[in-house]
Amino acid sequence: AVLDLHEDDWFFKGHFKNDPCMPGTLMFEGCLQAMAVYLAACGFTLDHDAWRFEPVPELTYKLRCRGQALPSSRKLVYEVFVAELHDGPEPTLIADLLCTVDGVRAFHARRLGLRLSADVPLSRGLDIESRMRGAAAGAPGRAFDDVAILATAIGRPSDAFGPPYQPFDGPRRLSRLPSPPYKFFSRVRSLNARAGEAKKGVSVVAEYDIPQSDWPFEDARGLLPWAVLLEAALQPCGWLALATGLPLKTPEGLYFRNLDGDATVFRNLKPGPNTLVTSVTLKDVSTSGGISLVAFDVSCADRDGDVLRLTTSFGFFPAAALSRQVGLATEPRDAEMLAAAKGPHDHAFDLNAFRAATPAMPGGRLALLTRVSALWPEGGAAKLGAAVAEHDVDPTAWFFKAHFFQDPVQPGSLGIHMLVEMLTLLAINRERNRGGTPQAAESVAPNAPTQWRYRGQVLPENNRVTLIAEISATADTGTGRRYLGAGSLFVDGLKIYTAKDLSVDLS
Repeated sequence: AVLDLHEDDWFFKGHFKNDPCMPGTLMFEGCLQAMAVYLAACGFTLDHDAWRFEPVPELTYKLRCRGQALPSSRKLVYEVFVAELHDGPEPTLIADLLCTVDGVRAFHARRLGLRLSADVPLSRGLDIESRMRGAAAGAPGRAFDDVAILATAIGRPSDAFGPPYQPFDGPRRLSRLPSPPYKFFSRVRSLNARAGEAKKGVSVVAEYDIPQSDWPFEDARGLLPWAVLLEAALQPCGWLALATGLPLKTPEGLYFRNLDGDATVFRNLKPGPNTLVTSVTLKDVSTSGGISLVAFDVSCADRDGDVLRLTTSFGFFPAAALSRQVGLATEPRDAEMLAAAKGPHDHAFDLNAFRAATPAMPGGRLALLTRVSALWPEGGAAKLGAAVAEHDVDPTAWFFKAHFFQDPVQPGSLGIHMLVEMLTLLAINRERNRGGTPQAAESVAPNAPTQWRYRGQVLPENNRVTLIAEISATADTGTGRRYLGAGSLFVDGLKIYTAKDLSVDLS
């Protein structure tokens, strides 16, 4: 590794008066940084997000300085001679280092040790216990405030759930909640379970403070988008599964994934101030072969009454189980549409022009379709319209960092949102072909059930998501028209999501 030296470098001014030279301590720091580059280049940081590099404690390091870097010097070279490289809970490098200044040997370090040590983004030593709010009057258990919920996402697990979770403060991983900007969970009002009490009937009541304005409302054109409402219902499910101690039952770090669900929205929400209250009950739990499956009943309400009800299931999976996922069966109709979209056809669609001319389409973070490969106005089983679209996977996309810490995966709710986005596009296009000019789109339509099934995941290393959607039925609503549809999502050719009874109301 090389450092170019300049006579006006900052450290010369402070070290020393009338005798400027680079501090030997900075040469030592450069040695550690060169070792950190080596550990990163070996791939050890890939699954250790937010961990820190630190010298190995309790070792004595012999350092010798026999030269100096002066304002007249031009190049400092660090040479790393690897002695030992250790994988394991804390990846460690042991090396000798030689520093030369303009070719002259100036600094030598014998058997330096550098390791990766577990850390979290929220590492300020917050005393979560003192911040826990008392449970609501008459309700058993304790309530956890927004600081504890944030710790569940990006903090120390023991700060989120107390001393039983201290084993997860180190290298042992724990499943996480989403972090901002995809955190839609403000506090726990009440909990009727104890740590380790993962049994049928335990429940939690959670709250999400709906803001007066925020990116979801702006990007969804005025209503809380389906993906956010769904997340506000599902995130307390994940919290309850963690709080009841299921991850404590196995020494292996587990990954938490939603598997399926059946939901009905009664009202779509406008900007706050408002509070969504979510009640979650664990209705089933089973564990076998290191995999735990859990199912929940969920209801959401605000000051005006019911908003959403759903049943859903999740699984805690070891890494090996996730790597063996085979996806869902590709139906003959799926294969036909995919082949037709790739072959020569006259059904290309200018998505950018359509977005620019259609204020009802989602924008910003929720504009997730990259292109529409083909659109058939009379396609699909019902001859009402069908399309194939694509999303180019960007490993730097905003949602990978937020969902989840140390486990980046595209939210399933955003996958369903992509299919809803396609249905909205098909519906608006059909209305225009009929001479209509819809100004607003409400999805998911009130009182229309939606079902989904997940058997795979979209990861940063994937290349392309391909989506198929079609309109299955239409109905007049008095103020416009309702469109129902279904769709599937593929990642790099593997079918991993299906959804039916998708809906959108145009007006």
